[in-house]
Order: sequence, then structure tokens, then C-alpha cells
Amino acid sequence: MEATPYRESPARHSMCSAGLSAFVGPLASHRARPYTRGMSFESVGPTEVPENAHLIDVREDQEWAAGHAPNAQHIAASGLLENLDQLPEDGDLYIICRSGGRSAQVTQWLNQNGFDAINVTGGMDQWFMADLPLVSDDDSREPYVL
Repeated sequence: MEATPYRESPARHSMCSAGLSAFVGPLASHRARPYTRGMSFESVGPTEVPENAHLIDVREDQEWAAGHAPNAQHIAASGLLENLDQLPEDGDLYIICRSGGRSAQVTQWLNQNGFDAINVTGGMDQWFMADLPLVSDDDSREPYVL
């Protein structure tokens, strides 16, 4: 049986051209530890995120639906370029994912493209461990980090 060749989608090609390939590749997942050495940006832990901060959750839809910070805005990393107009032009953006890898890459890219982004290290895993509030899109169950 012959393997089906991988075909790059136009959206993935656009993101790869923009330097976002590390978290949209065919093997990338929320469990992978992306390459982040050499990146330079400000980072804070979940407990250091200001109460009224503009928090952007870059996890995928099912991760977001399982549980997220109450006042976060959801823009999946895989759809970032198509949704840049949803980001405020002024002020700091705190970027969070599950463990901090995708958010580090998004933070780096946003800073290189004129935004003031700050990575939330440890992501939602550390948010949960710090006993910070979580909400879910499903009221019938407790929110959790996926």
C-alpha cells in the first residue's frame, strides 16, 4: 500500500512563509516541545498576569472548549494570520497555550511584527496548578486543561 503524500495547504504555506511553521506543521501538536532556544521576549508566570490583562489563548478549539481563563480571548495559533484584526493595536498582549511552547512562538512572531506580546510560561498547565480560575464551554462538566 502506497503512502499518501503530504500536501501543504495554502494557509499552512502562508504561515510557514511568515515564520509560523513550527506550530502548524503536519507533526506539530500541543504535546510537542517546539524549539524556543534563542528567542528573546518578555515572559511571566500565570500568577503574574495582571488581573485586567488582555490574555490571548492560542490553543486549538477543542482545547479552548475544555477549559480556559475566564476573560481570555481565543485565537488559535493555526488561525493567527487570518485573525490579526481581532488583536488590539495598543497595550500588552499576554499569550498563553497549554505548556508555553506555542505561545512562545506566537509571542516572538507578534513582537517581530509590531505588537507588544508577553509569553505566559507554563501555559494553562501551570495556570491550573496555580489554582487560577477556569471556565468551560460545556456547563455540564468541570473545566479542565486539554
